[in-house]
Amino acid sequence: MRLMNRAVIRCVLLVGCIAALTAAPEGELVWFKFNKAFINAHYDNGEGFGRISATTWGAAKDPHSSKCGGNDAELHVGALESGMQVPNVQSPVSAKANGMDASWGAVFELPDAKSGNGPSTLASHVGQTVGFEGFFRVWNEGHWKGAVHPSNPHHVLEVHPAWRFTFQGGSFDEPSLIRVMSGYRGYGLSKYEPVLDNVGDWLKAYQDNDFLYVQLRDSSNFFQIPVEVTQSDPIVGGTVVWLDVYSSNQYKRLVYEGLRGIVADGSDVGASLDVGDRLTLLGFFSVNLKTALDGIPPSANAPGLAHSVEDALEFFVFGKTTRTPWPKSQKCE
Repeated sequence: MRLMNRAVIRCVLLVGCIAALTAAPEGELVWFKFNKAFINAHYDNGEGFGRISATTWGAAKDPHSSKCGGNDAELHVGALESGMQVPNVQSPVSAKANGMDASWGAVFELPDAKSGNGPSTLASHVGQTVGFEGFFRVWNEGHWKGAVHPSNPHHVLEVHPAWRFTFQGGSFDEPSLIRVMSGYRGYGLSKYEPVLDNVGDWLKAYQDNDFLYVQLRDSSNFFQIPVEVTQSDPIVGGTVVWLDVYSSNQYKRLVYEGLRGIVADGSDVGASLDVGDRLTLLGFFSVNLKTALDGIPPSANAPGLAHSVEDALEFFVFGKTTRTPWPKSQKCE
């Protein structure tokens, strides 16, 4: 059961605040569409672990720096929709809900790319078809608009982290690079509480015959959240942990109850999260498209009939941290 969100509590206490229940949270709300045939073909057992092959792709020259937010030491590799190798029935994989965008595509992100030989291995296979494997991350970081680069087309769908990629005659496979890097910090309460507060109001979906439409809010990248582990279950490719999220590592104020956390096999955190553990986890939010698709009825076929898909919210775990979060007063540049 979710905590009663603060908008509801305020409306119980205050008369005449019906509008507060429908007010959009901080951050722009935008509709995107995702191919239902792709979702049903790629989300094995409902989990967001999968693979996308690209026949034409472009990699950034260097990995990001390592500090906070999008400065995450990852190597961006981008492909336009036309460069992705999927059956016609699964294309386009994703898109803006309204209007065509010739710069639309997907991004594949190699974790902790300053370590290991992932970038150099990839560079030696330019021009070849490469299959990127990892976690299907769906999130709006604002990359659906603005400047475009071969490594970073407009997108909200990523294989991120992409800890494995395959090519003719070989592969790169390093899930151990999914970890908390030295000196890196995620955003704290001032950033993750607005995501979780009223999530049932802003995370909505509807469908037509071919596409799932999901409303996403513009938000930040990596967060570090103090949690208590309440349940742990094995899944194909990893572990799902159920998390109660707190406002600090003093564990006095519960912010959100029952957040689904995803841990990949072979990552730094491994299977060492036990029920009852209280710790701070570094990672990022994502929307599970299969959970969202399964959570709406056929009658939800227009924006005005969209259903809340709060249960589709997930938190992908990179590891444990004891560092203080990135200060909200400082820009991550």
